[in-house]
Amino acid sequence: MNLIALIIGLFLERLVTHLLHLREPRWLDAYFDWGLARSRDMNAWLQAFAVIAMILIPVLPILAVAITFRDFLNDLPYLLFAILLLIFSLGPRDLQEDVQGFCDARGKGDEEETSRSAKALTESNFPRDPGERELAVEEAVLFQAVNRIFAVVFWFMVLGPVGAWMFRVTDLFRRRSSFEAARLREKNDEATVAGDSIFWIHGLLIWIPSRLLAIGYAIAGSFDGAFSAWRAYAKTKRGKLRYDIKTKELLAAVGQGALEEIRGDLSDEDPQVRSARAAIRLVQRALFVWVFAIAVLTLLGWAV
Repeated sequence: MNLIALIIGLFLERLVTHLLHLREPRWLDAYFDWGLARSRDMNAWLQAFAVIAMILIPVLPILAVAITFRDFLNDLPYLLFAILLLIFSLGPRDLQEDVQGFCDARGKGDEEETSRSAKALTESNFPRDPGERELAVEEAVLFQAVNRIFAVVFWFMVLGPVGAWMFRVTDLFRRRSSFEAARLREKNDEATVAGDSIFWIHGLLIWIPSRLLAIGYAIAGSFDGAFSAWRAYAKTKRGKLRYDIKTKELLAAVGQGALEEIRGDLSDEDPQVRSARAAIRLVQRALFVWVFAIAVLTLLGWAV
């Protein structure tokens, strides 16, 4: 059932990209801000419990509906519910549309729009150096793929619609916390927002799907280049970095290794546009690899 919902959901998601701004639940911002304000002075353990509770509260109603649909109604209402929730859990912004917006802005020479589009991808200020810009956008696309698509798909297949929504709420909370932390840094406020709790929880949730995505990058691109980059990254000492930062570095390294053969197929003169288009093409190929693998596992009875 989840496989059918996944295929239909991914197909419909591509058809309604012009409506996807509706799936940005900004109404959760006030809820997150309220929780962040009250967790700033807590110790690490209390912050962790508070963050988990804040994630679970919006998830519990979805869990109740999912149980009702699955146990008391027939399969069709559950399938429709699963498809709808999957579409709203992907994102919250469409990765392909963001990349296209960046490339269009670069093509028009619109520096302001280019920076705005790049910031939506990188979730940080756009570097001034052209070489750093090219690398920043490429890395952002390779990493945002797990946040916006693949982790949602993974948790959807593991826990159904509830898993997809749980990850989306977690990622929205992380994004809001990052925004608040940046705002406090601009004000030279040393106070913590919610400690590292939300980033650690998010990092744990993307740990498995990100490694599976790295394998997807290797299969979809240059296998030798990807695994050479993976081995090289594994030999480096990363210290006590958060899980999400380590994951971002890993996906960037493996993805860039896998991009070797894709870059040569593109003829864009602008290096930044070429890097962005190559990265999103690798993401699209990896998604096909994932759907095929999930279909095979489902047919073998190893997935739901």
